[in-house]
Amino acid sequence: MKKIGKHIKQEMGSRVIATWALVCLLALGSMAQTPAFKAVVQRNPVNANESFQLTFLIENMEPQSFTPPAFNGFNIVAGPSRGEQVTIINGVQNRTLQVVYLLQAQAPGKFTIGPATIVSGGKSVKSNSISITVNKPADKKTGTISVNDYLNENLFMRLTLDKDEVYKGEQVTATYKLYRKLQIAQYAIDATPAFNGFWAVDIQEPGQIEFNVETYNGVQYDVAIIKKVALFPQKTGELDVDAMGMECTVLIPRGWSSQQIPHKFTSKAGKVTVKPLPASNMPSDFNGLVGDLNMQVTIDKTDARTDDPITLTVKFSGKGNVRFLENPKPELPKDFDIFDPKVTEKSTRQGNVVGGTKQVDYLLIPRRPGTYKLPSFTVSYFDLTKKQYVTLRSPEFSLTVTGEATTSSGLTTTGINKEEVELLGQDIRYIATGNPNLKSDGGFFLSIPAFAGLYALPFVLFGGLVVYKRKRDAMQGDTSLMKHRAAGKIAAKRLKQAEIRLKANDARGFYDELLKATWGYVGDKLGIPPADLSKEGTAVALRKKGIAEDVIKELISLLDVSEMALYAPSAIKDSLQQTYDRATALIEKLENSLT
Repeated sequence: MKKIGKHIKQEMGSRVIATWALVCLLALGSMAQTPAFKAVVQRNPVNANESFQLTFLIENMEPQSFTPPAFNGFNIVAGPSRGEQVTIINGVQNRTLQVVYLLQAQAPGKFTIGPATIVSGGKSVKSNSISITVNKPADKKTGTISVNDYLNENLFMRLTLDKDEVYKGEQVTATYKLYRKLQIAQYAIDATPAFNGFWAVDIQEPGQIEFNVETYNGVQYDVAIIKKVALFPQKTGELDVDAMGMECTVLIPRGWSSQQIPHKFTSKAGKVTVKPLPASNMPSDFNGLVGDLNMQVTIDKTDARTDDPITLTVKFSGKGNVRFLENPKPELPKDFDIFDPKVTEKSTRQGNVVGGTKQVDYLLIPRRPGTYKLPSFTVSYFDLTKKQYVTLRSPEFSLTVTGEATTSSGLTTTGINKEEVELLGQDIRYIATGNPNLKSDGGFFLSIPAFAGLYALPFVLFGGLVVYKRKRDAMQGDTSLMKHRAAGKIAAKRLKQAEIRLKANDARGFYDELLKATWGYVGDKLGIPPADLSKEGTAVALRKKGIAEDVIKELISLLDVSEMALYAPSAIKDSLQQTYDRATALIEKLENSLT
C-alpha cells in the first residue's frame, strides 16, 4: 500500500508540475502576445519643411477600421502605407501591422498629433498622442517636399573606403552600398566607376543582392552591397575614387496602393591620398610590389647533356599586386641559350585582401660541356607591416653539362616544348667541303644567265619554304597570337548561337551565349585568360590599346545589361534584337580598331 500511495503521490506531483508548466507557458504567451496600439516618430525634434515618418504600430490585433488623427501643422507628403512584421521568439509569435505617414512640418513651434483610432474585436482602441517640437528650417527651402527629395532621403547609395591614406601600390578597399526604406521593383547599374589611376580587382560584383538591416545616422535601413573592389594606386597624390550610379523603379505609397516611379541616384565620389614609397634605402631591384611576398626558385635538373632543356622555375605568392611583378632576369653563362619564359598568373582573395600567385618558367639550353654556376638573383618588395623594404634572394645552382659542343641555333620562341628543343641540333646538318671525289664538269652552261637563274631557282624556293615554315611554326607555337587573330571569327560563331536563341525567344539562353561571345572575344583579343577577366582590367587594357572611351563604356554597359538580364530579366528595357545589334556593332568596331 505504501508503494502504491507513493506512486500515486509521484504521479499527482508530475501532473501538478505539468499543469503549472502549461499555465506558465500560457501566461508567457499571453504576455508576449499582449495587444497594443501606439504611435512613434522617426525623430524628434524636426526642422520646418523637413520630412519625417510617423508610424502607427498595431500589435497582435486585427483592426476592422483605422481612423487617422488630424495632422494640424503638418503636410502629408505620402501615405498611409501599410506593412506587416511577424516575429517568433521562443516559439511565441508576435504580429505587428504598420501604418506609415510621411509628414512635413509647416512652421516652427510645438505641436501635438492626437491619437489614431482602430476598431478591433468590436471595441474602439486609441493610440497615444505625440508632441513634436519643430525648429526653424535648416535652409531657405520653403513649400512642400518634392517626391525626388523624399526618394533621395529614403533610397540612396554610399561609397566607403577602408583607408583614406595609403602608400603607392597599397590596397584600399572600396565598397558601394545601397540603402533603402522603400520597396524596389527593379534596379540596374547606371554608371560604372572607371577607377583611373588604380589597378582594380573585383571582390564582389553586382548580382542577386541581399539586404541586411543596418543603422546609419541613427536610422535603420535595409542595406545591400552592390560592388566591392580592391584598388591599388599606381601614382601618388590625391586620387579620386569614382561614384557609382543606379536606376531603380520604386514603389511609392499612395493611399492603400503603390505607384511605380523611376528614380536615378549616384553615390558621392571618394578621395584617397597616396604617399610615395620611401626613397631612402630603396633597392635597385624593387619594381613596385607593396604587401607581403614569398619566392621559391627550383631547377628540374643539375646534370644534363648539351642541347638538353633545363627548366628554371620561379614561384611568387603573397598579398598585394603580385601579378604586377616584373619577371626576374637571371644571369646565365654565355654558353647557354634562354628562351622567352612561360608565365602563369592567378589572383587570390582572403576576405577583402587581394593577393596572387605568379610562376615564371625559363627554358635553358646548354651548348657546351663543363661545370657552370647559375648565380642567385634578388627581388625586393615593400613590407607594410615592417614599413621597410625586404629583399628575397634565390639560391645558387651548380650545373654539370656533358656531351659535345654544339652551335646555338639563335632561335628565340615562346612556349617551345622539349621535343622541339631536342630537334634543334638536327634541323641543319653541316656540309663537308674539299671532297676530292667532287669534280667540276665545266662551266659552259653555268655561264649562261638564264640557265644560272634556273639553277638557283630551287634554292630560292627552298629558302622561301623554310622561312614560311618557321613563321607558321612560330604562329602555331604562340597560342595568344593565334587566338588574337581568330577572335573575330570565333565571336561571330558564338553570336550565331545567340541569334538562334533569339529566334527561339529563349532570353536566358540568348544572354548566356551573348556573354560568352563578348567575354570570349575580349579575352582572345587582349590575351587575357578567362579566370583573370574583369571589367576594370579590360577597360585598362583597352585604354592602353588606344580604344575610345565611349567604345569602352559601351562594352561595359553591354556586359552589365547582359549580366543583369540573367538575374533580373524584368529590369531590362531593351529587346533581345536591340541587345544583339549592340553586340554585333560593338565587336565589329573593336575588330576594326584592335589589329
